[in-house]
Formats: sequence, structure tokens, C-alpha cells
Amino acid sequence: MGPSLAGVGFGLAAVDNLRASDPAAAGALASRLADDLREQLGEVRRVARSVRTDRAVFELSVELAELAADFAGSGVEVSVDAPAAWRVPVAAVRPLYLVAAEAVHNAVRHARATLVEIELREDGEGFVALGVRDDGRGFDPDGVAAGVGLTTMREHAIEAGGDLDLRSGPAGTTILIRVPASAGAATTVLETTT
Repeated sequence: MGPSLAGVGFGLAAVDNLRASDPAAAGALASRLADDLREQLGEVRRVARSVRTDRAVFELSVELAELAADFAGSGVEVSVDAPAAWRVPVAAVRPLYLVAAEAVHNAVRHARATLVEIELREDGEGFVALGVRDDGRGFDPDGVAAGVGLTTMREHAIEAGGDLDLRSGPAGTTILIRVPASAGAATTVLETTT
């Protein structure tokens, strides 16, 4: 974030220099800098949420909705459908959020997605499944080295008590994690279509 914010500072100096000589270029640069700042603000929020340790106030459905709201006005539509959030075991809440946040971040920054869908549903077999799907350009999971993002998503999946399943191609990327549902009252299983 430091280099990005420093770049915004240099850009603002350039805007100031261009105001008199080329107002159109100054306006275009200012607009791009505003987009950069919006992206950095989302990153700061994501990092701040990731270090929160008080699980009593970490409600997964609320956090996912706030994650989606961070991208409002960015040109990327992020939707959340999480009727089974209450069935996620307490120990899995934070790791699942971190996987979703990293997946959305990757879809926006690297895949140039315009639509990201986050779903959290019971699967009928005693598990809750978190799915994050995007319509980005995708990649070959076997053809790329596991970067920090993919590695940490796998680590968070293990911490949540599940495994990460990643599928990607020209039509986008899908990340799926299944964790055992927490004990509680019987629920109606919602069927999903894929």
C-alpha cells in the first residue's frame, strides 16, 4: 500500500502542474488517482478486517455484505447470498471471510472481473459450502506458481477445517470450500444450481 499511496502523491503533484497547461489531462489523471485511492481504501478495510480477533462481533454475513459494499461504484458487481452463515462453526468464520476477501480481491485486480458472486449454503451432507465465482479472464491453475494469495487461501481453508477447490478457465474462476456445519437446529437445505 505504501508505494501505491506514494504514487498517488506524485500523481497529485502532476495534476497540480497540469491544471494550467492541460486541464483535460489534469482531470483524467485526477479521476484515475481517485480510482486508485478507492482501491487502496478497500485494501485498508480488507486488512483491518483480517486482523480483527474479537469473534463475538465478527458476523460472517455482515462482513461479507460490507466486503461487497466496498466495491460499490468500482465497475465490479459483488453479490452476496449467505443464508447458511449462521451454520458456520465459530472457528471457521474468520478464515472463510479471509478466503472470500482474497478471492474477490484477485478477481478485481488480476482477472478484471465485472461480476463476483459469493454464496454460503448448506449442501445437504452436513457441510456448509462457501463459493466465490467470477467472470474474469481466469488462469491455468497448473501453469502458475502458487503465489502468496493462493497459498494463504489454502492455509485459511485448512484453518477452517476444509479444503480449497479452485477451478479456473477462460469463463472465470470458482473457489469452493466445504466445512462441517455447526451443530444447531435443523434447517431447510437450499438447493443450488451450478
